[in-house]
Amino acid sequence: MKRIASFRLFENQENLVEKIKNLINNVPPIKHLSDEVTEESINEYDKWIYVKLKGELDSAHINKHFDVNNPGSTFTVSKEELSKIMSQIMMEEPTEKAQENVFKYKWLGIDAGKIIGKDSLVKVDGDIEMMEDKEPFGMVNNWKKDTDINEFWNKVESVAKTNNYNLVDETGKVYTIDDLEAGKKCFIRQEIGVIEGEKKDTNLINIITAKIGEANGKDVLTLMTVYPGINVVDKNGKPIINKKDFAAAGYALIVPKKPIKENYGRIKKFGNFR
Repeated sequence: MKRIASFRLFENQENLVEKIKNLINNVPPIKHLSDEVTEESINEYDKWIYVKLKGELDSAHINKHFDVNNPGSTFTVSKEELSKIMSQIMMEEPTEKAQENVFKYKWLGIDAGKIIGKDSLVKVDGDIEMMEDKEPFGMVNNWKKDTDINEFWNKVESVAKTNNYNLVDETGKVYTIDDLEAGKKCFIRQEIGVIEGEKKDTNLINIITAKIGEANGKDVLTLMTVYPGINVVDKNGKPIINKKDFAAAGYALIVPKKPIKENYGRIKKFGNFR
């Protein structure tokens, strides 16, 4: 009986891996990772399944949080330790769960149980100094030369329009489909609020995942982003994700105590809207 039960468990796990591979194959930005999925990639919880994709913490928008020179929040734990912390936190109910036409599970402002990083956000009274910032836009790295570039470019433009992104190349010129074809890097140009000071230790973590389908009657999730620090919300209580929107809510990013004009470029005054 034990041998039969063991075989059935193995068979069920094997079927689950194949189901998840099929789901990932239907998601263009991550379909190239489907063959990398194994039993070890899958964390099955009571109500959902999380799939740890190969290199999930290495994408530009997440990897920047491991760069000590990043003006935003940074992790002080290793990527391996962060993965363990994420696995533990996802055992608990999310702060926001996928609903009709909303395919995200979020764990926002969760206590990780220990110091995990440096928070770069602080509430500011009065005017906030602004600086120009160029943040890597990693979506363009997902285009493969053997696929339809026009179809992919339409998706890039759609994401940029939805999020009000100003996409530029390294020189600051408007990013075009020709730049994509040439393999040039792409950046989001934006203005962010800053204040001089030192980043603060934080035990808070934010995890945002996407629902890509269902398997074994449970939602299947993959990582969208993860970052340390407080979860800033707008006047309606909706989380603010894009750092260009922090200043309007009265928050600024902490930068080193050096002349901002010397180190961070053009500045203008931006009145708080609280």
